[in-house]
Amino acid sequence: MRIRSIITAFFFFFSVTICLAQKDLLQGINLGVELGVSRLLTEMPKDLSGTINEFDNQSGLSYSIQLSKYVTPHWELGTGLNGATIRGYAENPDLSAEGVYTPGMISIGEMDEPLEYKNTLNGQDFFIRYFFKDVTSQDHFNFNPFLKLSGGYINYNSELIYSDSGEIVQGSQKNQLKLTTGLFKLGTGFKAWLSNRFQLITSLDFCFVDYDYLDVVHNYTEEGERQGVIGIYGEFKMGFYFNVTSFEPGKGRSKKFSIPEYLPFQKN
Repeated sequence: MRIRSIITAFFFFFSVTICLAQKDLLQGINLGVELGVSRLLTEMPKDLSGTINEFDNQSGLSYSIQLSKYVTPHWELGTGLNGATIRGYAENPDLSAEGVYTPGMISIGEMDEPLEYKNTLNGQDFFIRYFFKDVTSQDHFNFNPFLKLSGGYINYNSELIYSDSGEIVQGSQKNQLKLTTGLFKLGTGFKAWLSNRFQLITSLDFCFVDYDYLDVVHNYTEEGERQGVIGIYGEFKMGFYFNVTSFEPGKGRSKKFSIPEYLPFQKN
């Protein structure tokens, strides 16, 4: 389903591109690839009463493959396939879910040895970026900062593991729990133009999930009642964008990027 969605989006952008007279950057599409790190930042009760960190959270791999289009000199719309791995470790586990049994939920017993979790997240989002500078007037190596807002979904592939033995805690095996939740992102970063078609991108995203399973355990109060929790993880990535645009002669974004009116074998 995710691959079908991204292919559909690609052909939509491609059709728009070839049907319009491609005079400048705004009428092309962008193909981007980003790679970096992800990390669970915290889980927070919805009443904002504090933060919950039951593990020593560690960094994992994060990636994104995106298609986008500039719709004005300052705005860009797009969609992407995303993946992130978040993990953590607890030498002396003290989890609120220990010994709590709730019908319909994955329950764990008393934890008396070191634990670690690994959560592989995959999904799709749709985003909008606002650039502080006019993208059609960009020159080589100019930095253009942006703000980003996006929404989508993620699928969970989760494991809770006894660190010493490598044994998976019963009930938390990969794919045993099929879970999909909504995802909301706030981000920032910048693009730097390396040439008329290649751009370097650096991005920082804060990802919000309205569910308490990012660290592969649920959260409960001292009375054993389930807490409503918002999970927050961060992604820092770098990558490249390629603009698929056929500029008309003399119609480049700036004089430096313009394509000459004459062919190479013609006389000036």
